Amino acid sequence: KLSGLNFIKSLKTSIPTVLTTAYSNHALESYDLGVIDYLLKPITFSRFLKTAFKIQNYFAHHAIVANEVREDYFFIKCDQRIEKIMIKDVLYIEGLANYIAIHTANKKYITYLTFKSIEEKLPPSLFIRIHKSYLASINAIQSIDTDSVILQDTVLPLSKKYKIEVLEKINDKLFRRS
Repeated sequence: KLSGLNFIKSLKTSIPTVLTTAYSNHALESYDLGVIDYLLKPITFSRFLKTAFKIQNYFAHHAIVANEVREDYFFIKCDQRIEKIMIKDVLYIEGLANYIAIHTANKKYITYLTFKSIEEKLPPSLFIRIHKSYLASINAIQSIDTDSVILQDTVLPLSKKYKIEVLEKINDKLFRRS
């Protein structure tokens, strides 16, 4: 005999929820409780589909966060040695056919790895693909031009293919005039 809102309030931990109801008067309160969406009956297919996409995006984002590298370093083989590289020190990564070059502020490391393998292992919240051959540290980006990304004294190409993704990634940090 609990309402949906009272049930959500009674939970010890927050869970992703969608509420369906014939009443709109509790919508604002439901969003304060962190529901993904609030559907009013009768539910049209287009409205249901919009909610399904919200749910998909929610779980896709949370899966990415759960799978991110938690450590702040990684190791690579380079010049007959195993080198430790701090993630915060990486400015960008450059694809070189069967090798990659990891550029830090102080050194360039060349290792026998594929570009795809390093991209999959680095935290997507900290790195972004800007070109077929370049992955940039978001923290190292100083400016973005029409067709380039500037990191310290380095100008890297920004391809049309990845430009939209780059702009979407920085969009929530972009201050605009109200």
